[in-house]
Amino acid sequence: MFRIRGYPMLEGSLWPEGSDRNSPAEKDNHMVRLFREAGAIIVGTTAMTEFGVTPLGYSVNQQGPFNAYNAKHYSLGSSSGSAVAVALGLVPVAIGADAGGSIRLPASAAGVFGLATTYRRVADDSSSVTNGSMQKSGPIAATARDTALAYAVMSAAEPGNFYSQLYGEPGLPPLHLKDFSKSDLKGMRLGIFWDYFNDCEVSVLDSCQRAVDTLRSLGAEIVAIEIPHLRSLQVAHGLVVSAEISTILGDLLHNKHQLEPSTRIQFALGISMGAVEIQSGNMLRGWAVKHIRQEIFKKLKISGIVTPTVGVTPPEIPPAALRWGESNTPLLLKLMKYIFLGNLCGFPGISIPVGYDEGTSIPIGLHILGDQWQEPVLLRLAEALEQQLPRRTPPSFVNFLGKD
Repeated sequence: MFRIRGYPMLEGSLWPEGSDRNSPAEKDNHMVRLFREAGAIIVGTTAMTEFGVTPLGYSVNQQGPFNAYNAKHYSLGSSSGSAVAVALGLVPVAIGADAGGSIRLPASAAGVFGLATTYRRVADDSSSVTNGSMQKSGPIAATARDTALAYAVMSAAEPGNFYSQLYGEPGLPPLHLKDFSKSDLKGMRLGIFWDYFNDCEVSVLDSCQRAVDTLRSLGAEIVAIEIPHLRSLQVAHGLVVSAEISTILGDLLHNKHQLEPSTRIQFALGISMGAVEIQSGNMLRGWAVKHIRQEIFKKLKISGIVTPTVGVTPPEIPPAALRWGESNTPLLLKLMKYIFLGNLCGFPGISIPVGYDEGTSIPIGLHILGDQWQEPVLLRLAEALEQQLPRRTPPSFVNFLGKD
C-alpha cells in the first residue's frame, strides 16, 4: 500500500513475473519519508489483505496474519499486519490506510490504538488515496502518546499537496496537540445514539459501557443523540467505496492477474455498480456530512460520537478460508457497522482499547468519531481512557525495551 525505499510494494497480492511491483521501490511514500526525516527506523513492511478489499484481515497469499490474542480468529483488516506487529511488541508504531475501517478494525482486534484522520489531513501520495474519496491514512500505535506523536509526524504540512491548495490560504487548519495530557474532561460533550450503541454483543457492550462510565467520571457529559438513516448510509458507503476500488484496480480481473477468489468477487461487484447507484450514494453522503456537522457537532456542541469499534467478536477462521479466503457480505456489514461514517463523511475516528472478551481473550475497542480536523480532541480522550483502564499483552508479546 505504501512505497518504502528498498522494498517491493505488493499490496498483499501475487504479481506476475516481470512486474515492476516485484522490484524494490526506488523512493519512499511521502509519509514514510516524513518518519525517516524525523529519525524513525523503518524496519520493513507487513502483511495485509489483498488490495485492502476485505476487513477480515487474513491474506491467502501470505497465509496470515492471525489474531494476536487468539490465532484461531481473524485479526480484522485490512491493515492487519500493522496492527498485529504493534500488538506483539515488534514495533511501537505502524502506518495504515482506512477506506472502511482498515485502521480502526484491526487496531480494535489487536488491543492497540488506531487513528483514521480527517480526509486529506495526511498528504499521502498512494494511488488508492489520491484517486479515491474514502481512504485516509493514519497511525496504529501501542499507546495514545505514540499515536499522537506519529500523527504529528505524518500530518506535517505539505504546501504543494493538491488538497492543501484547494483549501486555500492559509492552508489546512494548524496541526496541534493542545490539552493532550489534560485528564479533566469537563466541558466535553460526548454524543451517544443509545439504540445504535447497544446493538452489539454483550461482552462488547459491557466493556464499552464501562469506558463511557469512565469518561463520565472524568468530567465528560454524555448526551443522547440520534443519527437517522444509518442503514441507507452504510449502503451508500458500500456502493461508492466498492466502485472506487474497482475503478482503480478492476482491470486486474481481465489481465490474468492471480487474484484471491474473494478479491475477484469484490472487484466484480464494484464494476457492476451503475451510475445512478453511485450518484445516489454520493447524494446521501452529502446529506450526511451536512446533517451530522450542523445538527450534531455544531448545534448540540458534541465533541465526539461514541460507539463500539466492532460490535461482534472477530469470528474463527473457517478451515476452507485458510486456502481460499472468505466472501461473506453479511459478516462484513456487521464488522463495519460502527465505523463507516468516518469514511463516508471524511470525519476522523479513533479506536481505543477498553476491554477483552473473556471467552476468546480478544480485545474490544471503543470508537470515537470527531468533527473534521478534531484529531486533538480524539487523542486527548484516548489518553484519558488509557490512564484509567487496565490492558493485557498477547501471549507472544515481545518486550524489546525490557519495561513493564
